[in-house]
Formats: sequence, structure tokens, C-alpha cells
Amino acid sequence: MLSALPCGKADPLAWAGAATIVYQPIVSTASLQAHGFEALARLPADCPFADISDLLDASYAGGCLPGVQHRLGDRSLRGFALYPRARDARLFCNVDNRLVDNRTVSPHPALGLIAELGLKPANLCLELSERGALASTPALSRRIDRYLHENIRIAIDEFGRGSSGLEMLMLASPHYIKIDPLFIHGIAHSPRQQAIVAKLIGLGHSLGLLTIAKGVEDMADFRLLREMGCDFVQGFLIGEPVPVEALKADYSGCCLQEVRSVRIHPRVEDLMVRPAPLRLSDPVATAVARLREGVEIGFLPVVDDSGYVHGAVFKEDLYPYLFSEYGAALLANSGLSKRVESLVRRCPISEATASPEAIVESYLVSSTDKGIVLTADGTLVGMLSSQSVLKLSAERALEDARDRNPLTALPGNRSLGRHVDQILHATGARTLVFFDFDNFKCFNDVYGFAAGDGVISEFAELLRTGRHSHSAFVAHVGGDDFFASLRADAAATGRWVADLQDAFRTGAEAHYTPEHRAAGGIWTNDRFGQRRFFPLLRASAIMLELPAERRHLSRQTVLAALASGKSAAKAASDGVVAVTLPEPDGADRTATL
Repeated sequence: MLSALPCGKADPLAWAGAATIVYQPIVSTASLQAHGFEALARLPADCPFADISDLLDASYAGGCLPGVQHRLGDRSLRGFALYPRARDARLFCNVDNRLVDNRTVSPHPALGLIAELGLKPANLCLELSERGALASTPALSRRIDRYLHENIRIAIDEFGRGSSGLEMLMLASPHYIKIDPLFIHGIAHSPRQQAIVAKLIGLGHSLGLLTIAKGVEDMADFRLLREMGCDFVQGFLIGEPVPVEALKADYSGCCLQEVRSVRIHPRVEDLMVRPAPLRLSDPVATAVARLREGVEIGFLPVVDDSGYVHGAVFKEDLYPYLFSEYGAALLANSGLSKRVESLVRRCPISEATASPEAIVESYLVSSTDKGIVLTADGTLVGMLSSQSVLKLSAERALEDARDRNPLTALPGNRSLGRHVDQILHATGARTLVFFDFDNFKCFNDVYGFAAGDGVISEFAELLRTGRHSHSAFVAHVGGDDFFASLRADAAATGRWVADLQDAFRTGAEAHYTPEHRAAGGIWTNDRFGQRRFFPLLRASAIMLELPAERRHLSRQTVLAALASGKSAAKAASDGVVAVTLPEPDGADRTATL
């Protein structure tokens, strides 16, 4: 069929040989070490095909797609083998779905080249695009199973972008999902994107899959993805596609130099167990013996020779050997030939350094009640039993409940302190706001505590509703004092504050009598017994825009700067004042907006 192809400038096979192969790093969010590299083909400037997709379409139309894909894959593997640490990394190669659907294609040529280059099948990961649907047929399942049986990894690329992603989760039994850049760009400033990606990460982990965020270009996005428990990231923030000679094992320098490796949460560390894993090649008798010894969890993790987690052997799958009267005979007859590999099933996983909340979420959406495996860069770290996960969840919920204000149910001072400590170790736009009601005491004295509590609750609800703008964190400090933290600059925060003040002013007026509303306030005695006029309620605000680099700041410095503007905010005509952090000599400045 290749002989029927046009020659010269339009020959796809020739241009596949002329393409430049470059590699883009895929980095662990926890350790900042390279987990693998995606091979990308760049066509020469004079190529008649617009891009690789155009070349593959022409190859498919001309009947030479297998040959073109083989040439690109061959060149990618040979180049990758020149990387000094290739045996400890993973090569991600894009594969056209139409090729996977081709029943004449076999993994054996790739396996031969892998062996020739001194690599292992596990060093290769085939990326299937969600944009091109796979036909659900028994033949396709057998072809996918052949790749999996040979220990070649599979990833679903552009996950969430097309319409066939969930179907491909069932058909391809992938090891990774690569979340499409559409959901990643600007995620730090988009609550909608955060909600979607959190669910995608949770879904992947509940199915035992590792997650990769594509198109990461912003430090704030990177930090948020790490907080959400995403395992790996890929994008220009980490590194552009480069020749193999420029690849590195450690990407903690350059744009990530200010990012520190994260550690396992102390409570997760306390609850974690570290059972010795099973190997794929272990006989089933080994698994039976391990479970007979007694384990703290309902399954045992299974890893390959490189330590990567493949799944687990569940206790119920060994019941025929454990409890059947013929169990010993089954082991005697099949123990030498039947391996653990034949019983492996996927189990829920989570990055060990993820937040306790992310770990609990991955467990809760999974289909098993046995526990969860904790990994680092895909390798086994330990496990949490179901009891440990539920204990972790209950402790976090209790800690959160204790700190919440009993009237408004908003987070209190402890949560506020933890939040400030956290954002001081982050970068990106961030503005803090302290709210205090003007003329609240006289309102409370005249209308009673019930009315005062009602006004406080209404403002809390405004904050709770408005927090979705700029992904705000809000807290109730106590009494009529509130706090907000926005992923926004001072200008955007100022507009948010003004809208909040207007809404509060309108709602608060409804609590006054018509006479007091008409007068614009109340004549009553102040705390010194002097009769004076108190205007209607207003929420004054003190704003502090944090600098991009703020690791040198302390919680005390930031909160003291906010507190310093209280009098100026009450005196301002619009009830808003911007404060700055103290100068090195201890001076500070305030400016009304």
C-alpha cells in the first residue's frame, strides 16, 4: 500500500522522517522531579502539511498511517534512550486512535525496539486522545489487553475536552488521565474550573489512575493544582519542548525555584501503614500467605519491578484459596504458574502529600470500602485503611466545626490564621479585607440583640455568596468583625467590596423603623451617656494588597497592618481605606480610596 503514496513533497512517510523530535517534561507536583517526557514532532517550515494532525490525516487517507506512526514512535524512542536516566523515566508517545483501532497493529515491534535500546516496556506510555472515539469491540479490548499485559502504560490525553472520555476510561483501562488545558489555564482564579478539575482528579484517583494537568503556565495555577492533589503537571511553566540533550531530572530550579517540596501531612503520616507490596511476578501462594499472616487492610498493593503501583490483590479474590476445602490443592496445582498479575485490580490512590481533604475525597468517590493507596510519583509510599480514612475525615470535620462561629457558621480565627500562613507561602494576586460595622452598638442597644444577630447573619450570607468571586476565603472574626481574602488585585477587590457594602446597606435599612430611615439614623446616648446622632449601619473595610513575593512576611505583620486602618476606614466618606505593610523602619501609610 505504501507504493501507492505520492512521492516527493506530499509523502507523509518522508516528512515523518524529517520531523524534529522534542520532549516536554512531566513533573511531580510534590517533588518537582521529572516523572517522564512527552515526545512531540515538529515539522520543517517547508512541509506541505500544516501540522502533525494534518500529516496523520493524510497518512490515514493514503493508507500508510501504521508506517508513519511507527517511524515517529521509532525516532521518539531512540532519542529518549539517549537521556541518561531514561530507565527511571517514562516516555509519553501520542498514538492516533485510528491506529489503535487497526486490528493489524501489534505491540511487538515496539517491544523489540525497547529491548534493543536497553529500556523496559514500563518506560513507554501510549497517549490516546479523547477527541477521537474508539469503537467498543471485543477485538479492541484484546488489543488493549495486549499492551497492558506487556506492561506498556496507557494515558488518555485531552481528558474532559471531547465527548468520549468516560467511555475510554472503560475501554482503555488507562494508568493516567491528562486533563485538558481548557480546564487548567487560569484555574487559580476560576471557581468553576476548580470544581470541575477537583472532580476529575477525584474520579481518576478513585479508579486508581494518576492525574496530569496539561498546559500549566502560571505559578498560582501550579500551587492550586498541588493543593488539589494533582499528581503531575506539564506546561511552559515547567519547561518547553526541547531536544533530548536539554532534559533534566530535577525541575525545582528556574521558574520553580521558590517552590519547596511538600511533605506528608503529620496526621496522615500517623495513620499510614506500610505493608510490603506484592510483585506482579509473585505466585498467588505468596499473596495467600501474606493475608494469612494478617494485614491491617482488605487488600495488598501490587507493584512492578520499578516500584510503580499497578493495583492491588483484594482479600475476597483469594477466598477460594483461603477458605475452600480445596484451597491447598488449588495452590499446589496452580501455585507455580498462576501469578499475582492475574488477580490485580485497580484500587483508589492518592498522592501522599495531598491535603487530608483531597485524600478523603479520593476515597469517598471510589467503589471500594477497603482503603486507599498513597503514592509518590506513582510509586508506593503506604496505605490508609478505611477506618483510618474515616477517622481522618471525622477529625477534620470536628476541627472545622469547633472553629466555626456558632451564629454564622463561617470559619473562625484558627482557620483565618492557617489561611494567612498558607497564602504567605504562595504567589499571585492576593488582597485581604477586614470588615467592621459602623454604628453597630447603638443599633444593638435600640433594637435588641436579636436584631443585631440578624444583621450579622445577613452580612455573613452576603460574604458566603460573594466568596465565589475571585475564589474568596471568608471568616467571622467575632462580633461584627469579618475577614475576606481574594485572589485579585486591589482594583478588583475594591469593586467587590463596594458591591458588598451596597448590598449590606440596603438590607440593613430594612431593620430600622420608617422614622429612623427617614432621619438617616438614630438619636440616642453613646457609651459615655451623651446624646448624639448615629447614622445608619455601614460596613467599613480595610484593604491590604499583598506583594507578589511575600515569604518574608509574618501572620502578625499582616494582621497588624489590617488592624491599623480601622479608624481611618470609619472616617472615610465611603468607608474604605487601603493600608500598606510597614516600611523597614516601622512606618506605615494609609490612603483612602
